[in-house]
Amino acid sequence: MEPSSYQDFLQTDAAINPGNSGGPLLNLQGDVIGVNAAIASQSGGYEGIGFAIPSNMALYVAQALMARGRVERGWIGVSAQDLPRAGKVIQHGYCERRFNCGCGQDGPADKAGLKRGDVVIAYKGIEMPDSRTFLNRAAAGPIGEKVQLTILRDGAKKRLP
Repeated sequence: MEPSSYQDFLQTDAAINPGNSGGPLLNLQGDVIGVNAAIASQSGGYEGIGFAIPSNMALYVAQALMARGRVERGWIGVSAQDLPRAGKVIQHGYCERRFNCGCGQDGPADKAGLKRGDVVIAYKGIEMPDSRTFLNRAAAGPIGEKVQLTILRDGAKKRLP
């Protein structure tokens, strides 16, 4: 998985001029909620959609760089895709907001028995609302940590280490 897929950017209509990336994105209370990173603009000016790195992600990266000189991310070895939100319910009443996974060969998920099409319900006992949340949680975890996934496979709930 490419590193940029770990980022959940904040989208803003605040003016971000080319060259001022790295400045703070503030909420109405004056709290720093992000670090301005980019703008999508057809004119090349500040008009357009701005993107900021969430402040908790920026803090995580800064702390890792100060402590280790590099950022290390956990990797579970899956590609995840959100299921369509058609308002339908899949077996056992779980909402289609869940996501399914495909596994790379010889990765941690493959070795643990996760299979293509498994629907992930929870990671480390915490319900995962979407694939981005799941992948970001896995990336933030310590390398080598054993975790438990709760999945749906063929209509049955199952736990995998």
